[in-house]
Amino acid sequence: MNKEYNIGDKVWYADTRTKLVEEKCQVCFGKLFVILVLGNGDEIQTPCEYCRKGYELPRGRREEYQWVAAPELVEIIRKDVRETPEGTEYSYGAKNHSLYMDRVFDSEAECLVRCTADQLEHEARETANKKSRKERNYESYAWHVGYHQKEAREHRKKAEYHDRRAILCKASTRKSRTDVPSPKLI
Repeated sequence: MNKEYNIGDKVWYADTRTKLVEEKCQVCFGKLFVILVLGNGDEIQTPCEYCRKGYELPRGRREEYQWVAAPELVEIIRKDVRETPEGTEYSYGAKNHSLYMDRVFDSEAECLVRCTADQLEHEARETANKKSRKERNYESYAWHVGYHQKEAREHRKKAEYHDRRAILCKASTRKSRTDVPSPKLI
C-alpha cells in the first residue's frame, strides 16, 4: 500500500534521466575559430571543427547528453486508484512524468538522499561496464587473430580467382583482335 496524495499536491520526485546539456566549446571557447601555428611560425585562422555540427557552421557551444539524478518539485495532475486484494493502490502523474511511488517524497532532503544513491549506483555501473569492456578487449585478441586469418584466406582465394579470370580475359582479347579484320580505309 502506498501513500495517498491528491490532485494539486506538490511532491518531490527523484528524477533520473539523460539530459541534453549545452556547454561552451572547449576548443574555440565560443569564438567560432581557432588559430593554427605552422612550423615556420605563420598563423592561420580556421573555423572550429569541434563545435560544428554536420554541414553547419561552428556554433561556439557543444551539446552532450549527460546522466543526471536531481530532485524535482512536481505537481500531481493525475491520480489513478486501483482496488486489489491487498488494498488500495494509487498511481500518479505529473506534467512530464508518470510518478513511481518509490521515487516520490514529501521533502527535498529525502529526495536528495535517493538522488545521491542513484548517482552513486549509476557511476558504479558505468565503472564496471568500462572495466568489463576493457577486460573483454584483451580476451578477444584470439578471436581477432582467427578472424583476420580467415579473412586473409578468403581474400587470397578471391585474388587467385580474379588473377585467373584476368589471364583468360587477356587471352580472349588477343584472340578476338586477330580474328577481327582491320577496318579498311577508303
